[in-house]
Amino acid sequence: MINLQKFGKDPINERDLYFLSVKDLNEIPSDITLSSPNFACLIVWDSWNATVDEISSIAEPLLEYGCSYFCSWGPGCERVHDIIDEIDSKTFIDLGYSEESFVMTTWHNDETLQEALYFFLNETWPDEYYEGTTLSSLAIVIGNQEWSEIVKKALMEPGKFNNNYINNEC
Repeated sequence: MINLQKFGKDPINERDLYFLSVKDLNEIPSDITLSSPNFACLIVWDSWNATVDEISSIAEPLLEYGCSYFCSWGPGCERVHDIIDEIDSKTFIDLGYSEESFVMTTWHNDETLQEALYFFLNETWPDEYYEGTTLSSLAIVIGNQEWSEIVKKALMEPGKFNNNYINNEC
């Protein structure tokens, strides 16, 4: 059984920090419950050979669970971003969201994992529609133990990670 881990609050944006590491898409739980109705999400994944259906299988539920800001990192992350944007426009209509609101998406294909993590922890400010309800952040690592350890360490001690990043120590 794959467990969603909670690591306390981020000192910058005061969001609850959650972490999920899985070997493949099939291990992602069918229901993810966080402490707030909306959340920022970082997907760390080598999705280069992933199909549209595989990417959709992770993006659609996360949008339904309330993701208000998606970041993607790893080989193929720009494609993940584009597919999420396509799904997002359909999901809004289906779920009855305001047409004036939108889910923010970014991809970080030319950055290190540490740069993407720093962005995720410090720069993921959602659309105004979601400002008051985006009180959680979820990082999902798929299929890479080394990346998983880097992300987990950053989420366990985000203040230390930020200081190390700023001082070029990570």
